[in-house]
Amino acid sequence: MDKIAEFQRKAQGNVNVIAEMIEEMSNQEISHLIHELWVHQIQLESQNDELHKQQRQLETSRSHFHDLYMYAPIGCCMFDKEGLIREANETIAAQLGIEREHLLNARFAGFLVEEDQEIFFRHLKAAFTTKCRQMDFVRLTGKRHQPLDVRLDSIPGINADEYGEQCWTAIIDISERKQLEKLIKERTIKLAQTTRQLEQAAAECKHMDEALRISEQQYRLLAEHVSDGIAMLRNGEVLFANKTFLALFGYADAPIFPIALSMLMREDARKRFEDTLIEIDKGLLKPRFEMSSMTRDGRDIWLQGAHRPIEWQGMAAILLTMRDITDTKRLELTLEQEKKRLQKEIITLKSSLKDRYKVGEIIGKSAVMQAMYEQIFKAATSDASVFIYGESGTGKELIARTIHKMSKRREQRFIPVNCGAIPETLFESEFFGHRKGSFTGAFRDKQGFFSAAHKGTLFLDELGELTPAMQVKLLRVLDDGEYMPVGETTLKKVDVRIITATNRNLDELRKRGLIREDFFFRIHVFTITIPPLRDRKDDIPLLVDHFLHRYRADDEPLPTIPAYIMEMFYTYDWPGNVREFQNAIQRYLSGQPLNFLETTQEESLKANALSPSKGSQDHREFQAVMDEFEKKLILNVLEQQRWNKSKTAAVLGIPRRTLYRKMERYGIV
Repeated sequence: MDKIAEFQRKAQGNVNVIAEMIEEMSNQEISHLIHELWVHQIQLESQNDELHKQQRQLETSRSHFHDLYMYAPIGCCMFDKEGLIREANETIAAQLGIEREHLLNARFAGFLVEEDQEIFFRHLKAAFTTKCRQMDFVRLTGKRHQPLDVRLDSIPGINADEYGEQCWTAIIDISERKQLEKLIKERTIKLAQTTRQLEQAAAECKHMDEALRISEQQYRLLAEHVSDGIAMLRNGEVLFANKTFLALFGYADAPIFPIALSMLMREDARKRFEDTLIEIDKGLLKPRFEMSSMTRDGRDIWLQGAHRPIEWQGMAAILLTMRDITDTKRLELTLEQEKKRLQKEIITLKSSLKDRYKVGEIIGKSAVMQAMYEQIFKAATSDASVFIYGESGTGKELIARTIHKMSKRREQRFIPVNCGAIPETLFESEFFGHRKGSFTGAFRDKQGFFSAAHKGTLFLDELGELTPAMQVKLLRVLDDGEYMPVGETTLKKVDVRIITATNRNLDELRKRGLIREDFFFRIHVFTITIPPLRDRKDDIPLLVDHFLHRYRADDEPLPTIPAYIMEMFYTYDWPGNVREFQNAIQRYLSGQPLNFLETTQEESLKANALSPSKGSQDHREFQAVMDEFEKKLILNVLEQQRWNKSKTAAVLGIPRRTLYRKMERYGIV
């Protein structure tokens, strides 16, 4: 009251002063003053009317953008530094399945799954600390406590309010997108599936976020940063559109709104777009749709859209969102073309596939395998000695078994022997057998390999590991068909078909004196060379089918191999041949990752071992280089396996006895 009285006294004093001034004025001056005051009064009233008009417009605009924000298809919240929800729209409340009023001043972390709460707090801290936009992915508990995948897109507030600093966050539902990514991946893997499955995958790809309603200042910024194009339509005219929407049609700068939507594209594509808009207005078009169009620069595009009727400025309007799916459509077309190509190829293959794609357990229909089959058939009809050449893992024993099963001896036994696993001191005992008490440790009679294979087939693998002394003992049996068990004095007759194999160059061993001439010509009668897998990659699909049938569980459907893994199978050289391929299929079916790191490391070791040192001479003999390589390889693997000789032998693919012999040969202690 004292301040009011004081103000009244000052005002009265000013009036008195003005009155005194007026008393001193002439009538003309007073008239002029009154005129000026009248003009000023009119100006003030005019300005006041204009201010009221602008205020009404601002209130209307604010109401519109408040509605756009409140019912936008993207959840939006304002957080303080503690993670409390200070503002939220209806969309996030619907996503969480609670009333909006119950969200305000609640802790947002309480609506997240426990594992993602720390992500939210780091996200919020980064937004307030860096003052920059932040994006993260978390899971909401959602309705009925079902996890809901969302993306947080946060922008720090420009000004603080009564809650202090603030952060505006868009909460975008990406659960359908997650499912979409999974479905697309599945469809890509299953290229040979039916057209119905491809169409279903494409239909499930039709998902878009609904259009945004945002405020004129802070929420428009959110609309400009979403990946989808957003526009507000009425009677075919664009009332508002974000930059992404305009960019779909080739516009870098926004035109003057309102503008007919069809005017954004090239003239020859307008009619088609106008027909689509008519269908939207009449409610004939589904909420989500696809259509082809053309940008103003003539580029053909495919658009995926979603429309929703809303009220805008008191009148009906349409909220339209659009996304460029040209790449997806091209992929669908490519997949469809590839599917048709594969179907034609399957028909062609089925019509041209020969009956002889396998012989026994040997799989392959390539030209080199067909040639090998001819050799197998010839060997099976003969009783001559067979020598099989092939790299490690090509299936030399399988070839030998097949020859045996196709021969006249198939009713008798097939005895496989790994020559590299038999020390020279036990050679006669193992091959010819022994009598009880014939030497220390002979506690009972033992049947030798030749006796066990009588009337059947004896398969000698790794023949190159036999010493010349062992070859002499074996040669006597091959020439005469007679042998004498250790501890006996009478010869025994034997009827055995001999099949031998090696992964080494037997002729080179003969020239170096490691294989006796007479032994070489005795066993080297009928030769079969097994092609490595890298030379018959056309057989990979047959091998895949064979091993999938072999290793699948009885109660499970036949698994499929994804296209990208088949591509890996084709591009890989398979140094371990069919054995390595078989192991790869087993690893895949057991859920282990497919990688070829171990093979790569082994090749690297070989490369390092073969690289000559500074003091080496280029004219060194081949055997010296190979011996150096073998020694370095054994040392490297021993180091990797911490000198565990059993594991080292397994990695090198040789018997442990062979490893001991090689270590002794190279002086490795």
